[in-house]
Amino acid sequence: MSLKLSPKTLYPLVVGILVISLVAIVLFSNKGKKEFSNNSVENSEVSQGSGAQMKNGAAPSKENLSPNYTSELTKYKSAFEKNPNDTLAIREYADFLAASHKPIPSKELYNKILKLNPKRIDILYVLAAIAIDEKDFTSAYANLQKVHKYAPGNIEALFDLGGVSTELGKNDEAKKYFEEVISKNPGSGLAVESAKMLKKLVK
Repeated sequence: MSLKLSPKTLYPLVVGILVISLVAIVLFSNKGKKEFSNNSVENSEVSQGSGAQMKNGAAPSKENLSPNYTSELTKYKSAFEKNPNDTLAIREYADFLAASHKPIPSKELYNKILKLNPKRIDILYVLAAIAIDEKDFTSAYANLQKVHKYAPGNIEALFDLGGVSTELGKNDEAKKYFEEVISKNPGSGLAVESAKMLKKLVK
């Protein structure tokens, strides 16, 4: 990827890694989807559901929407209203709303999940993705900091923190995160990209 960006706009993989491919995660087809309810969620499991796994799907668009949109919406909303504290029902409804380009109600639902379990790495990552899409880098930074706190070994979160830090003008902090990516995962794709970011930051 050839990028001509100033240090303040350096995050070549952040958008790719954090792109809200919620359609791919679950929305209009639940085939093969694994979700966690209140009784089964484990932090070690949800910590795997972030970062690189989010970069392979297409971003939501009108073309992604199911022709049965209204019935699908009713289904998810009804399931949530019947079980308002079930994280599976909340997550599915929130994901559907997010893919329907309704970030405000979807964020409210994601935050409801976090009230039930503040350590949901997957939810924190989705909120960070939405914030980046809205160019709210302060919120993205806060959510990624929590990901890093609960999953310090999450390399994608470190890289994304580096990218978001550059957007906030925190270049010294960005360097620290990129250097940590390289030291913890040398030779990886993110390490290579981190090295490129470091070179551009020192220019």
